[in-house]
Amino acid sequence: MAVMLLAYYEVADADRFLEEFDAFENARRVAGAVTRGLVRSTQDPAAFVALIEFTSEDAARGFAQSPERARALADGGVLSKTDEFLEVVRALDVTAAA
Repeated sequence: MAVMLLAYYEVADADRFLEEFDAFENARRVAGAVTRGLVRSTQDPAAFVALIEFTSEDAARGFAQSPERARALADGGVLSKTDEFLEVVRALDVTAAA
């Protein structure tokens, strides 16, 4: 079962966070991430949401709780984070429109 990690971040410096997020791409992939997206609030430029898909809940939780991620978040200036784990019920394929 595919699982999405929905992570809310409040950061001290958006540029620093984005640099660290991009630099951590390989570590996400090694941890089992198959897709990822990052969005920022239009009302609060220090608020980000990452949506990262994993092939299993174990992989998602393992990544979320890893010391490497904790270090990367600290290096990226993350002030607070909230993680949610979401089961993928239906995948959207916009290329297969009727």
